[in-house]
Amino acid sequence: MFVVFNKEKIYSYLVSLGTVVILFVMAIAITNRNEKLIETMSNSIISNKTEQNEYINEQESKENNTNITKMLQK
Repeated sequence: MFVVFNKEKIYSYLVSLGTVVILFVMAIAITNRNEKLIETMSNSIISNKTEQNEYINEQESKENNTNITKMLQK
C-alpha cells in the first residue's frame, strides 16, 4: 500500500486551520478588552458618584455653618 501526500491539500488544510485559530484568538482578545472596558467604565461611574456626593456634602456643610452663624447673630 502506498501513502500519497498531496501538497496542495496539506497547504489548504494548514491555511484553513490557521485562519480558524487566528479568529478564535481575535475573539478572545476582543472579549477580554470589552470586559476591561466595562470594568473601567463602572469604576469611573462609581468614582464620579463619590466625588459628587463629597461635593454635595461639602455644600450642605457650608450651608449649615452659614445657617448656624445667622442664628447666632440674631
